[in-house]
Amino acid sequence: AYVNEVGKWVTMHEVGHTLGLWHNFRSSASTPFDRLHDRAWAEQNGVFSSVMEYPTPNVAPRGTANGYYYNPGVGSYDLWAISYAYTPDDARARALARESADPRHLYGTNAEAGGPGALDPTINVFDLSADPLAWARERAGIIRGLWATLPQQVLGDNSRYNELAVAYQILLGQYAQAVAPAVKYIGGSGINRDHVGDPGGRMPFENVPRAKQREALTFLTSEVFSEQALAVPPEVLQRFGSNRWLQDWNANTTWNGRLDYPWHEQLAAFQAGALSALLNPFRLARIRDGETRYGAANVLTIPEVMDEVTRAVWSEVWAARGRNVSALRRGRQRADEEQRYAEARAESRP
Repeated sequence: AYVNEVGKWVTMHEVGHTLGLWHNFRSSASTPFDRLHDRAWAEQNGVFSSVMEYPTPNVAPRGTANGYYYNPGVGSYDLWAISYAYTPDDARARALARESADPRHLYGTNAEAGGPGALDPTINVFDLSADPLAWARERAGIIRGLWATLPQQVLGDNSRYNELAVAYQILLGQYAQAVAPAVKYIGGSGINRDHVGDPGGRMPFENVPRAKQREALTFLTSEVFSEQALAVPPEVLQRFGSNRWLQDWNANTTWNGRLDYPWHEQLAAFQAGALSALLNPFRLARIRDGETRYGAANVLTIPEVMDEVTRAVWSEVWAARGRNVSALRRGRQRADEEQRYAEARAESRP
């Protein structure tokens, strides 16, 4: 059933390209979070409102009946865009073009989804729902719940231990994808393409409410930078193996040159990437501009961001002087120092 659903979605996606449609990485935001696993809703509206989305599989948490993994048919955005593109009636085309503000027609494409300039937390690849932060919290919880029991899920009689390391690596990548949208809330804005006078028209940029920015920052400090955020039981780590099957041409035989799995290096790279995105100069400049544009009381300010990140990364300084700092925490703190040093060098250049 899963393969049939993903195969159908991919086919619809590629046919959409042949008809002239671009990617739409905001269409998942047309679906309320509490409707993700509502099959009747999906049959009427889609899991996301455009097959031109890059979605993640719609997997329900344990104890919740799963809905559709992917769209069972084309979405409301697709019908709207194709109707505009192919109608021979100019008057109808003009009327359809004024429907940009309809929440069933949300749109955002490649250039707005990634890179330091990305600022809309609803325009992402591999996320779901109108509340990407709620979805990220749920998906991160699902993944964390798998780590302790991963050997039982992956290793059977005569299995290679490398399969466990590969499975963990895949889950760590999924975890990074899940938390990524949270960064865009900090200093973020919604992007709209509405024209003046459109029914229900919105401003070109809409500030992410301060409370939502604060919630996102708390989520990041808890799920990425806190001491227990990425903990894996030692008995699981001890079972990670490397690929010693040299005839397997499609796989590496080391992990970045090491025979054993470089756990701290992998986590440090993930955390450093999240820290770099959070403290990117573009983001800090948007926060500064937001204080003037929307008022300091309506945004999360630079001192607040720096204070919370510092306390999360260097919590031992406040909580327990003299305490031994774990290897994982030392890697995180080194990444923080390197990021701040790089920023200081960039600011000092003429």
